[in-house]
Amino acid sequence: MDNYEALIAELGNSTGIDGMQPDEDGAVQLLFDETLPVFIQPDRDRSYVSIYAVVGLVDETVPGPLMLELLSASLFGREANGATFAVEETMGQIVLQHQERLDGWTYQQFEQALHRFVEAAEAWRNRLTPGHDEHAGQLAAVEPQMSEHHLKP
Repeated sequence: MDNYEALIAELGNSTGIDGMQPDEDGAVQLLFDETLPVFIQPDRDRSYVSIYAVVGLVDETVPGPLMLELLSASLFGREANGATFAVEETMGQIVLQHQERLDGWTYQQFEQALHRFVEAAEAWRNRLTPGHDEHAGQLAAVEPQMSEHHLKP
């Protein structure tokens, strides 16, 4: 069992999800507050792990000030608990993402990073999708559509 699998197994134990295992791509999906899917996935070499979530939807009518706000918040992750934003253009998704090196990462560090990420994702989802409860099904059903190379550092 590598470090990533050990971290996922411990996460399953601590959350009461016995036997939590990654899928064939190494990904794990967790649902927070029944409306926020969060994905955890290692890169191919299992050197890095990414935590990511769709926090909003975007199209060509998105105002410039919103894009400026997202870019500003992404600078050094200062307004997103260390995470950064990206737009997945083909699906029109605003994705919040955080990446960490797996080597030597302890479960406590993993759990803290996941907690900070979920706090930021919830805050930004609420900000980007006012009345998200009305759109919860739409956002919860949206799985990030990433290219196969999205996790390469």
